[in-house]
Amino acid sequence: MAIGLGAPLKRVFIIGPMNDDLDESGLSNATHIPNIAAATRRVLAQHTANGAPEWDVIIPPNHTGDIPPHIFANIMHCDIAIADLSNASPNVFYELAILHANGIPVILLTERDTEDKQPKNVFYTVQSNLTVVDDYSEAAIERALITPAGTGAQPVLEQLAFAQRNVHRSNPISNYFGGVHLINVASTTGLATGQFYNFLQWALREGGIFQDFPELEGLIILRPARVSEVDRATGTLIQRFGDEITDNDDNPVMDDLGRSKKEIKRQFYPHKGHPRGGYFFQRIGNYLIDYPTPISSLSVSQQYRAAADYVRDYAEVDDDDGIAPIEARLIEIYFETLRRLANDPANGCSFQNVRILTLEEAIAVLDTQAS
Repeated sequence: MAIGLGAPLKRVFIIGPMNDDLDESGLSNATHIPNIAAATRRVLAQHTANGAPEWDVIIPPNHTGDIPPHIFANIMHCDIAIADLSNASPNVFYELAILHANGIPVILLTERDTEDKQPKNVFYTVQSNLTVVDDYSEAAIERALITPAGTGAQPVLEQLAFAQRNVHRSNPISNYFGGVHLINVASTTGLATGQFYNFLQWALREGGIFQDFPELEGLIILRPARVSEVDRATGTLIQRFGDEITDNDDNPVMDDLGRSKKEIKRQFYPHKGHPRGGYFFQRIGNYLIDYPTPISSLSVSQQYRAAADYVRDYAEVDDDDGIAPIEARLIEIYFETLRRLANDPANGCSFQNVRILTLEEAIAVLDTQAS
């Protein structure tokens, strides 16, 4: 999910110790999270006032012992996290690992050791977005969040809050997993790989259809926002740009709603290297059209359904809002895989003719063909 783009409300989730022990400054550990939240709200409010997206700063309810299930749901559906490492809480490091595995940007807050003046409690996170605070008062945290992270750099909160997810993969876990959600990734990449080798590679190979039909301006691949939108998008394009289906007497064939049925006719393009001697494609104006129908099959996978059930049970958001970021990431993985395969020199393809568009964007482009 893109940070600072898309839905108007973004989520910051704060994790940290919740015991009443005193830190080296005499503050209770239990006050750290509320202080971090207050400082974060003030910093982000300055950007919101300038037209940036609004943010919801979420803090977990006070608890000790095992990590409640809803904490994991909050982690999966936040856009950025802030982790207080001050007490080296085991729970915090469990939660931090999940954040990293999901590619969610994290700001790590820690103090300096009183003796060697080095940041404390960094462990393997030394290469992450580490922010050192003087203490855990609101003022000190806010000061750290607005301090540029290096010469000429933006403050770390500003860098992460308004950048694309996965831009800042500076820790070993995110680098290993590639910042993907730990659900259905194999299915998603498998679907994209099948789509590429069955159709896209043939359309995108140099010297292929774009050479034989120089008037073609490109290949439009519809990008749905949700898994369930593929069929709707396909139907909308057919109704808007398709040709009427007629019977043997040239009378229009009607659907159950009394509308004339339409279709975008498939055309066969011969290709001597293709196993079947060529492939079919659909064309509207000067664009080839591809519907990512494999994406819709994700909704019947067991992993996807299990994740949806988990969200319904534990997420502190509406059911639909909870599963939306997971779907968005799966769709993102699908298109990332297509790009990677198309840009692999071994496949002899060119991705420059491809336009990945939402339904609305595609209609706007195709309307110019009809006018």
